[in-house]
Amino acid sequence: MPIRWKYFIALLFISLVPLLTAGWIMQRGTQRLESTVSDVAGREITRMVTKQLEQDAENASKSVLRGMSALTFALRSLAVEAEQLLERPFVLAPRVYYSKDFEQPLRAPGDLTEDRRYTRRTPEGVRPMPVSFGHPVFMKAAGVEPRRAAPDLARLSRLTPVCRDIFGFSGYAAHRVYVALESGVSMAYPGFGGYPEGLDLRKAAWYGRARESGKTEWSGLLYSRNTGRVLIALNRPLYGPEGRFAGVAGIEAPVSWFLQEARLASQWSEEMRSFLVSARIDPQRQDLGLQIMAERHLFQNAERADAPVDYRWMRPVDDPEFAGLVERIRGGGAGSLEMEYEGRPAIWAFSPVEGSTAFLLVVPKAVAMTVPDRLRKDVTAHAAAQRSTALLAALVVVAGAALLSFLGAKRASDMVMLMVGAWQRLAGGDYSARLDMRTRDERDLLVQAFNETVPKLEDHVRLSRSMALAREVQQNLVPRRPPQVPGLDVSGTIVFCDETGGDYYDAFALPGHDGKVLAVAVGDVSGHGAAPALLMATVRAMLRAASETRRELCERVALVNRRLYDDVAPTGRFMTLFCAEFDTRRGVVRWVRAGHEPAWLYDPWTGEFEELRGEGVSLGFLEDATFQEQELGFDRRGQFALLATDGVWESVNADGESFGRARMLDVVRRNADRSAAEIVQAVLDALERFCGGVGCEDDITLAVVKRD
Repeated sequence: MPIRWKYFIALLFISLVPLLTAGWIMQRGTQRLESTVSDVAGREITRMVTKQLEQDAENASKSVLRGMSALTFALRSLAVEAEQLLERPFVLAPRVYYSKDFEQPLRAPGDLTEDRRYTRRTPEGVRPMPVSFGHPVFMKAAGVEPRRAAPDLARLSRLTPVCRDIFGFSGYAAHRVYVALESGVSMAYPGFGGYPEGLDLRKAAWYGRARESGKTEWSGLLYSRNTGRVLIALNRPLYGPEGRFAGVAGIEAPVSWFLQEARLASQWSEEMRSFLVSARIDPQRQDLGLQIMAERHLFQNAERADAPVDYRWMRPVDDPEFAGLVERIRGGGAGSLEMEYEGRPAIWAFSPVEGSTAFLLVVPKAVAMTVPDRLRKDVTAHAAAQRSTALLAALVVVAGAALLSFLGAKRASDMVMLMVGAWQRLAGGDYSARLDMRTRDERDLLVQAFNETVPKLEDHVRLSRSMALAREVQQNLVPRRPPQVPGLDVSGTIVFCDETGGDYYDAFALPGHDGKVLAVAVGDVSGHGAAPALLMATVRAMLRAASETRRELCERVALVNRRLYDDVAPTGRFMTLFCAEFDTRRGVVRWVRAGHEPAWLYDPWTGEFEELRGEGVSLGFLEDATFQEQELGFDRRGQFALLATDGVWESVNADGESFGRARMLDVVRRNADRSAAEIVQAVLDALERFCGGVGCEDDITLAVVKRD
């Protein structure tokens, strides 16, 4: 063998020994880094998640207490009004509706409409029930003569305005309001059918408890066959002029309203569970345990209507922490602990509600470890790339591999310690942590990855909640499908320029008009982001609630403006609105313009557009602003109205040229003989061709209502 090969082999052997040693040192350092990232960051982030869960549990328990206080106040108002009516002389009763009347279209109230909060089981599945928010349902016990029931029917009928105010004040908290009298006459609000003939509420267990206790009490959980909901009721006895027991007034609330599980789960994970629990003696185990008062899908095991729901007991685990948890809840304490739930490590957070009742949140620990695991994988990937590059460079320069490997290993160890310090700062909540170092090799990629990951992690934590809320608002604002109004072809859409937008569009059949009057609203909120989205949701709810009344359109808009002014005046925000009603019975369109761009009315006979103008300032600008209501004929076949926001005609192309109103109206005129949906799509297609790929800077809203 030539000597040069011997020298080559000897040098190769001498070089590989320190090279392999240095590689082993680097491998150990990287493993320590990975372990440190996983352990330190995992502990600290778990601590942060636990603190946040404790806060969420405390906020939820406070929300439950506020809801209970609100319902107690509402029931007190109902009881006071009922007792005052019992003292008044008999007056002639207005038209009243019994349960069987709601099942017969010719005898049912005129405002009967389906509401998804009230459902019934049919052979075709769960269906919304027809419900009246203008008329309660009345019941007479079997054997009660009409002549004897007439005075109480007349008195109870005068409670309708109070019931309506209770629903307006409590929102989704109240599910049903009822009053049962000793005479056998009862009423419930809102009105719907499904009650048995001759129902006698005096025989109900809650009625007897209220009569015996003489005080306001919460009932146990009830499953209602009428509406398919799990409810909890608050009952209060009524007394006549001489202090004699006269009956019971009550309010039922859905248990789901107290739990708030869906809203809390969106902040963490769908695997989170929320419970309303009470520390009591388990009759089977003869030991202190946690009785589940409310949880998700509680009604699945209920078998009969208006029957108490069997409470489930939380299964104890082989962990001394469970006994301590029960004792702390029994003593009214709050806090958190780590313990298994359904065979998985979990974080438990609890906060007292009342007495030995508490709000309990359980989140799998794996949810809290998502971020540390992702960071550990990133570190592992970058470290692997670094080792491969360093090994290739060392093989090229074999003569200096030993020295470079030793120095590189030492420098790598120093780098590991610096990164550990940075990770510890990050785990402690310091998002300003950065690695200020340069190695002038592939390890700079690891430093760069850390410096880029930290602000992204901070942004992710900060934006996750606001974006989830914004997405939910935007999805619920736009109607999923156009309302079906005979004689009208309706289509509308919103194209948002950001994740959350400031435009508003809504279309619905106006209540109380037999589905023959269509309400369409288009608006624009100042600004972008989550705040305008929430303001849009508020205005939408106010406008729909105001539409339940019999007021004129201009009065409803003025009412919404007054309610909105108190909320937005300190912020300086406002909202423009164009609201129109299309009455197919009279063949007219009525509108109110509140600071918004005018709409257009197209006449197929002349081919011309007429602007729908009117006086009125933006919503939230002036508290006592008045609005002018206008009216025009809308009875010609092919006649249609066009509502839009300025995002359509203010869109620009690459040359800075605006799309303009004239170009928009020209596109609409050329497609006037098409359907409403095709007209809207034609404008959007023309706008896309005009912009040529340039992104829109403002939201785009279009709505067309065409006369068939």
